[in-house]
Amino acid sequence: MMSNSNHKKKLPSFEEYAEAITKILNLVYTINQLSQYYNLNQISTQYLNEPFTPISPKTVANYFGVQYNKIPNIVQQTQYNPVALVTKASRIAEQIQPDVLNSLTSIYNIEPELVKSLQVYVQLAQVLPKIVSNQ
Repeated sequence: MMSNSNHKKKLPSFEEYAEAITKILNLVYTINQLSQYYNLNQISTQYLNEPFTPISPKTVANYFGVQYNKIPNIVQQTQYNPVALVTKASRIAEQIQPDVLNSLTSIYNIEPELVKSLQVYVQLAQVLPKIVSNQ
């Protein structure tokens, strides 16, 4: 019999973290592709009052101890269509729980600047669909 006690907050499992890391890498990869089509720094500054600091998936992977050569298998390739990329980025961002991102970054002792950049990536992914649909 499974006891379903939701009052005690369960810590995310290793699988959830691995999944979150995959999503973060996917998001970084996707947003970086979008920088070919949009001035992300301008959008980020205008809508989020934050500068957009590009980060390489390799840097992020290194922090999480993921071998970079595994990333191509992790990252789902998307056809180079900016609207498809925007949609994909926002879908990924929706799945990244802020508390999981926060606990991941503290567990892996990620530099505050990088954490800030990752948060901007997530926020950008959430705001881009609105901007793109208004163009």
